[in-house]
Amino acid sequence: MFAHLPPELYGCIVEHVDPQTVLALTRCLPHAGIPLDRLFRAVAVRQPETAPRLYRRLRAQTAPAAAHLVQHLAVDTWAVDADVLANLLPLLPSLRTLARKKGHILPIPQGTHARTAHAAAQRPQGSYFDSTLHALSAWPRTPSVLSIVQDSDSGADSTPARFAQPIVFFRLDDALARLLHARASRALTALRIRVPARPVAQPLAAAGAPARLTFLDASASRVSDADIDALLARLPLRHLVLDACAGLLRQDGEWWAALGRRVVLVGVKRAREREKAVRKTWEEAYRARVRVRTAAGAAAGAGEEVPVQQPEQRRAKRGRRGLASATVTLRRRSPSPSPSPSPHIATPAPAPAHPASPPPLPPKIHIVPPLPSLESLSLSPPPGPGQGGMGATARAAFVRGWDEGMRVLWDVRARMGTTFARVCAEGAATATAKARFFVFKDGDGEAELAGLDEVRSGEEGIFLRDATSAAAPPVLCLAGPDLAAGGHEPRCGHVVGRELGMECLSP
Repeated sequence: MFAHLPPELYGCIVEHVDPQTVLALTRCLPHAGIPLDRLFRAVAVRQPETAPRLYRRLRAQTAPAAAHLVQHLAVDTWAVDADVLANLLPLLPSLRTLARKKGHILPIPQGTHARTAHAAAQRPQGSYFDSTLHALSAWPRTPSVLSIVQDSDSGADSTPARFAQPIVFFRLDDALARLLHARASRALTALRIRVPARPVAQPLAAAGAPARLTFLDASASRVSDADIDALLARLPLRHLVLDACAGLLRQDGEWWAALGRRVVLVGVKRAREREKAVRKTWEEAYRARVRVRTAAGAAAGAGEEVPVQQPEQRRAKRGRRGLASATVTLRRRSPSPSPSPSPHIATPAPAPAHPASPPPLPPKIHIVPPLPSLESLSLSPPPGPGQGGMGATARAAFVRGWDEGMRVLWDVRARMGTTFARVCAEGAATATAKARFFVFKDGDGEAELAGLDEVRSGEEGIFLRDATSAAAPPVLCLAGPDLAAGGHEPRCGHVVGRELGMECLSP
């Protein structure tokens, strides 16, 4: 009777069993309507001979739909044939995640549309994984979700590691910067980079990093308080996960309050840095225009009037005179220069009616500090004795610091709004010449006004605080990366990471 069940019932059954059980059912009941979605949805290549068999199976004319069912592909063997794997990837149009748990990631062929890629770095026989990141940077289109994890033998141990972690990346900063600054990485929205005790924040916070990166998991890496500020100021992060970062967390409430303030005020820092960059660009352009106009005026006046400007006489500095300084002189004073024209200077022509005037000065630049975009911050101490017990106290101090930072932020906006109203009252032409106001918009770019929208007259509401513009503090999760252990806040970074598909990519 079990062989004649409806396909819908078979589908409900196979959703609750593992793929090996589904495979056994298809062999025991070859004529039953058992759906193959569960069997091909997540494929794991654990033996070298599995890749050629999978390739022949997907190339068979009898199963053209099987290739469309594959959404997750994991390669968990060092000895897989690289050519077979490279030929296999273009056959998977619905591929969402590619996990390379052992071995180096290969250059991905054109036509592969993996949305998520994962590499678990293990160091065999003294090799390094820098080439893995180099290969990823050469992909025609980097997946929107990327996970790079160094396996740690002591990750599940409750005691601190006695020895340093093995170095699997020789020059991590250079390799990571090359990957993040590649053109293919512009579509990257979620990144998990876990390399124990190695700094990863500097390449991420450098100019040219992916401007659409909203999810970052840098757990177990070396991250300082200054790195948090740089990451939040540079990237539009909504979820930041920093579990087991040694030396980052503090037990006292003042540290958590300061963290809450910094999460808010990084927007002020970002606006000030961008103002300085734009002001420098405008001043350099102004000086260039002055040089061009001066050169043009000199060329136009050649052979005509060339006013001879006498250098100013250097004034004697006031102060006490030494005793050896003479107060009188017996020398005859040199005669003053004659007003007669010099034979070497052309006779001045009448002054032009409209002398060349200097170009107008660049206006002042004001960039409205943005409201914080962070929605969740996940922090947990590294495993070890004496950790924990920070829950309620840390959250209360964090919210207190957040509220203080929001008051400072709105004070800055209010003062800028007063200046904006005063400038607008002087008229549109005068206002544009004296000062210009901008707000950040979605999009990348650091060149002059890229990524900025100008504030026009009538848009004074952005400077005013009301109930609709109040931003809630981000979710603070201290439960650690284990979702099965419970204690996680709703919509924390760990939950969002699972929704992005990173849970199935865990090494």
